[in-house]
Amino acid sequence: MAEEGFISHTLVPEFTKLNDVFKQGGLDAVPTEKFTMTLATLVDVFDRLGMTFAIASTDIKEKKTHLTQPKVLEESPFVSQLVSNDVKKEVVCQKGQSSRNLHGLKRLLHFVYVLMEQLNVSPDVTLHNAAKAAYDQTLVMYHTRVVRYAIKGGLMMLPYRKNFYEALHETEDTAKVAIEQFMAQAKDILAALDVLFQPYDSIC
Repeated sequence: MAEEGFISHTLVPEFTKLNDVFKQGGLDAVPTEKFTMTLATLVDVFDRLGMTFAIASTDIKEKKTHLTQPKVLEESPFVSQLVSNDVKKEVVCQKGQSSRNLHGLKRLLHFVYVLMEQLNVSPDVTLHNAAKAAYDQTLVMYHTRVVRYAIKGGLMMLPYRKNFYEALHETEDTAKVAIEQFMAQAKDILAALDVLFQPYDSIC
């Protein structure tokens, strides 16, 4: 029996459930644990990109560990509180703080969103070009020059588009539909996160 497509049967359902909660009251209504566990599913996408983005997989796992600690969940049960509570303590976006880890997850979600968006432009778009566009739009500004050079060089070692989809147990046709569905569910959540962090963009 063939394995179910990861985008179709994991990303889309998980982000649909998250978006259903989001629609009830924005980030004030989204439980921190549910949000974190949903974004943790993005690890599989980065893993299929190979060693070039291994650091992103590690980053997600570390942020998941921090944001699902009982102390964090008790203090900030809803996503927006991860930022508002750090603002009150005057530690917003400082290293090791919940708001900083939330911002990191936001960036990685943004990367996956743009990556998928680029892949859906045309079947002729290579994974290399899609990933380069996504990196340039979402992550490059947060990295040191050394990391930038390492990532840019590593982009040449990404798998072929076809192999990437196969690793996710998707075909060109199933991926196209699933990506459209994923983007529809993630779009408003990502926009709300941008608004949440807008006052702190210069320090995050």
